[in-house]
Amino acid sequence: MLESFFQSQKFSVMRGLKRKFFKYLTYYRNDFELLFYLVGRLVRDYLTSHGTVTDDSGEVNVEIDLADFNARAREMGIANTGEFLSSKAFKDRGFSVNQDTRRILKVL
Repeated sequence: MLESFFQSQKFSVMRGLKRKFFKYLTYYRNDFELLFYLVGRLVRDYLTSHGTVTDDSGEVNVEIDLADFNARAREMGIANTGEFLSSKAFKDRGFSVNQDTRRILKVL
C-alpha cells in the first residue's frame, strides 16, 4: 500500500518518503536482496550522472565508491557488507571490488 502511494508522488518527494519508510517496505527481504537492489540503484545513478561513456573496447565501466555503498547499506540497517562483496552471487552478476581504489566495478 505504501509503495502505490509513493508512486503517485513527484520523484523528489518519492525518494524522501522511501528513505524515511524504508524499514517498513523491506521487512520481507533478506540482506543480500537489499544489497543487490542498492548496488543496482548505485549503478543506475552512476549512469545517469556520468552517461554511458565507453572505453576503447566499447564497454561501459561503472565505478562505485565503496564508502558510499557501505554508508547507504548502514542506512538500510546492514552494518557488514563484507560477506556480500565476496559472495559468488556478487561475482556472478558481473561485479568486482578493487581494494586498492576502494571501488566496486561493473562492466556493462
